[in-house]
Amino acid sequence: MACSKKVRASNKLKRLRRDDPSNILKDGITEGKWLWCGSFYFLLHYYGSKIDAALLSNWFEGISGSFERVLTYSSSAHSYDGVIWLLRGLTVLLSVIPKINLDASQDLSFIHDKGIVGWLVIWNSLMHALPIFSNVSQVVDAAMIFLGSMISK
Repeated sequence: MACSKKVRASNKLKRLRRDDPSNILKDGITEGKWLWCGSFYFLLHYYGSKIDAALLSNWFEGISGSFERVLTYSSSAHSYDGVIWLLRGLTVLLSVIPKINLDASQDLSFIHDKGIVGWLVIWNSLMHALPIFSNVSQVVDAAMIFLGSMISK
């Protein structure tokens, strides 16, 4: 009889355990999950200029830190959707950067300083992985569009 009553956690405790949606998106992107990479693309495509620069910087740091791993996993698992959506999202990110309303307090490190290193990591990883993906035309198309956007910016 001691266990006859169920104890329920209050709503406040449940809310405290929830992760921030931006962190959930970042984790999904850095793991190369195609659904999260697609969500990243659509968020940037439709709301890119309205997203806070600090959020974009946070997402970019996660992507640049795990981009090579995402490429390697996609190649070994023969699952290319995540890479395709991620490349499309990065292409849109390149076009969104000039449209961001800048405040002096906003962190735009993904454009300057350490951001340059992130873009170089992505460039080098993609250049090394491109021969591996040469037989998958959708990945090659997305990679060429992205690399062309990088060169033009």
